[in-house]
Amino acid sequence: MTEKALAEMQGKDVSKQADFKGKTLVTCLDNSGSMSGRPMESVKIGSLQLGDSLLGGERDERPFENFITLVYNTKVEEKNHKNIKDYKNYIDTVRAGNATNFVNLFHAIHRLIDGDKSLTELTVIFFTDG
Repeated sequence: MTEKALAEMQGKDVSKQADFKGKTLVTCLDNSGSMSGRPMESVKIGSLQLGDSLLGGERDERPFENFITLVYNTKVEEKNHKNIKDYKNYIDTVRAGNATNFVNLFHAIHRLIDGDKSLTELTVIFFTDG
């Protein structure tokens, strides 16, 4: 039995429930040295506003099953967020430094795609100056 069928049997209104299974949002945050200062602060503000709109509040529905952040410079750090508190705490720790390596970032995105066979939809948002 599907989750939707079970919810219908329980009398829940499923007309407003979005099917988020297999949908992943990836935000790619450039934290290379050129992002120091105002650019990094702008990235943090924008990504926190996005997080609030997708993870925060009393949402009855989630547009994405997975909300992943890839913070990148010469290395790529991956973090999957389950709630807004976790996301805000993580974004607060991001600091700028090193050079930009888009190749490593695209490899990380490719690994996400190859590693999740249940993935049906991928949305990628880049926060970068390059």
